[in-house]
Amino acid sequence: CGGCTFWIDGFSLVLSKTGNCETSCTSLWLMGMAITAVANGTFDDIGSLQDLSLWGSTLGCVPGVAVSVSINRYWTTPTPRCPSNCTVNTYYMPSEEICMDCPDNSYTLGIGSNGIGNCTSPLTANSNALSPILTTTPSPNVCLDDDLPLPSTSGGTMCIPRHIYPSPKVKTCVFGKTWKDVMGDRDLLATGGLGKKQRAEWKVWVCDAAHPCVERKGDWLCFTYSERHEVFVPWDFNSALRIVRNATSPRERV
Repeated sequence: CGGCTFWIDGFSLVLSKTGNCETSCTSLWLMGMAITAVANGTFDDIGSLQDLSLWGSTLGCVPGVAVSVSINRYWTTPTPRCPSNCTVNTYYMPSEEICMDCPDNSYTLGIGSNGIGNCTSPLTANSNALSPILTTTPSPNVCLDDDLPLPSTSGGTMCIPRHIYPSPKVKTCVFGKTWKDVMGDRDLLATGGLGKKQRAEWKVWVCDAAHPCVERKGDWLCFTYSERHEVFVPWDFNSALRIVRNATSPRERV
């Protein structure tokens, strides 16, 4: 938009901006993007902005947008502006129209997150990078809504949304990295947001073309990530999901 580039981090789904567009960005359309929060200062210094469309985001409120700007003008449910007390490490409560501090030892990476479920526990040195190992059949359903139970190696049960439940073809595959490893291997791995498929603790995916479970040339094995349990869960091959596009497999690089 004008001289600015707006982009979304593939892990945190936080909206950020680079560049200068004080007088050159009048309408900004960011529709269909699963934005969970906005980096501090993203909408600063855009004095020419008149229309902002954020349909499809999960934002609770929009921070730092001037009163003169129309937000989601063409949609029946507009996204409100954030109150003045909304900062990083707070979450928005729609019922009260205020922001509240995240619980101790949790945080947000941006402003405007909708609900306490977006406060993330920090990863520790002992963060588990191993996926649960599936049994041949799920245990009796102890989950709510449309979730399905997934037995874990610790003896507990995780509840996985049906639409991202592990494919039988990859149910025993394990991803032995932490999110810190993933961020350091961005040239070897593909990451992204779940978009309309995301739920409170399920927001991102990672695909690995060099995983031992990948047998088909050019394919990738994809995992989802549970922020609550801090584990990677096998999902399916990219040949079935088609979420990694126009990317060269590390095995094919020179």
